[in-house]
Amino acid sequence: QGGLKEGPPTPPIPPPPPKKKISSTPFIKLFFKTSKNLFRNFFYYLKNNIEVFYVTAVNFPEGIEDAYKKLYSILPENKMRNFFGISYPNENGNIIYKAAAEALFPGESEKYNLESFTIKKGDYISEKITNWKKDVSEVSNVFQKLLQDNRINRQNGYCLEMYLNDNDMIC
Repeated sequence: QGGLKEGPPTPPIPPPPPKKKISSTPFIKLFFKTSKNLFRNFFYYLKNNIEVFYVTAVNFPEGIEDAYKKLYSILPENKMRNFFGISYPNENGNIIYKAAAEALFPGESEKYNLESFTIKKGDYISEKITNWKKDVSEVSNVFQKLLQDNRINRQNGYCLEMYLNDNDMIC
């Protein structure tokens, strides 16, 4: 017989835990990333195109508030409607800003005699701003950081503000 004493059997190695989803809703998947300068951003995945209609600000940034006031004055109150800000430079480098509301049914823009725009599905390099009204300049600061990312579409892309509620937004 062998000279080694047998001990209790070695327990099997447990399988690794299942990978957890960070976030999942019908419209978004969030993939968080922290860069070396501790600027926290994430990819916002928009699953479907969103049809919106808008009021263009007369100037930027001074005319943004008036554009939203005009948009709100046209629309009936609806807590289910989502609001957006869309901005991009024109051929002269001036910023065009559109205060936008999600269309709740096809052709709604015509009902209010407003122009329409399609927010394209896909990935958006983003950052959430909490309580943005406390320091409105933070919105500009965040977009300046985001615009430094070499993955953005400089040909026909745009900056997008997605208002989550009265205090928070995703840029």
